[in-house]
Amino acid sequence: MKRIGLTIGKYAPLHKGHQLLIETAIKEMDEVYCIIYDTDVIDFAGYHMNKKHWITIKLDGSVNINEIYELIDNSYNLSKNK
Repeated sequence: MKRIGLTIGKYAPLHKGHQLLIETAIKEMDEVYCIIYDTDVIDFAGYHMNKKHWITIKLDGSVNINEIYELIDNSYNLSKNK
């Protein structure tokens, strides 16, 4: 059975704990999705929630880990002044 992992977070600022979470998920799961958001207002009302600022990355090796960390840093920089 395929093991699918999911991480959701602001990762703002990105720190070693976040890196460990993402890297462990990649090692432990067959497929991992990482959802990063850049707003401090989140509504978990359901599937129809506003995902305008969300980035979803399939962690299957197709995206370099440094690019993922750069996206997380960019997300933090966009949201830190809100």
